[in-house]
Amino acid sequence: DPVIDDIDEWEDELVVPDPEVVDWDAVSQMDEKIFHPDRENKIVDLLCTKGIFERMHFLMGFEDTVCALITDQEEAKALADKITDIKLAWIDKMITYYKPDMVSFQDDYAFKDGLMFSKGLFREIFKPNLKRVVDLIHSHGVIAKLHCCGKMEDLLDEYIEIGADCLDPVQPCNDIVSMLEKADGKIGLVGGLDFQNVIDSHDATEETIRAEVRRACDAYGGHGPFMLYGASVRAADPTAYAPGQVLGIVIDEYVNHVLKAGC
Repeated sequence: DPVIDDIDEWEDELVVPDPEVVDWDAVSQMDEKIFHPDRENKIVDLLCTKGIFERMHFLMGFEDTVCALITDQEEAKALADKITDIKLAWIDKMITYYKPDMVSFQDDYAFKDGLMFSKGLFREIFKPNLKRVVDLIHSHGVIAKLHCCGKMEDLLDEYIEIGADCLDPVQPCNDIVSMLEKADGKIGLVGGLDFQNVIDSHDATEETIRAEVRRACDAYGGHGPFMLYGASVRAADPTAYAPGQVLGIVIDEYVNHVLKAGC
């Protein structure tokens, strides 16, 4: 149910979580024991889901949020600014105590066929706040990876100007080759795999999964900084990475066939 019923009353209706209530020493030490990250051989990525726009429409509902962006831009921007303030406070604490190599900050601004709202609105309300997030991450000497699903290629120049180090999941509904050429090494693109229509499909076979990995590598390799990746619905399922399972097949095809072939 919506937490904010009226955009004009958001300051009275929003309850702001305080990061100071957390015993960061105890929590971070407990998580270190649970996850025992291999810091020598693997990147430790701090995942921050439900970004600025997503948090807004989780608080208000999607329809009311996009209406507010059009009819009450001043209050919508104030709410977006406040959400960013909160996220900055939490991210700062988490970087300090968890010491990640990278922060992945997720927020979606596009459908599969285009942006959810105008590029002008993105520039006015969300771009300055995303830059604040990137600047904070960089102040800790940490890699800043931003996320936007869907056909978001029209925002690539904005992410470059923000100063993000890399962007995911760069789905194949975008013209990825053109994006790589436009990026020109100023930002790394992470993605390329068609999970929605191929790999996560109920009809997917081992053969079609391996073929999709090879297709993406052939299509996007050699055009600039690019890492193969896909936003799978199975990403949080450890069993999916086992040999013979969907993500296990993706990894096996990439590591044991594509890379060893010199691609």
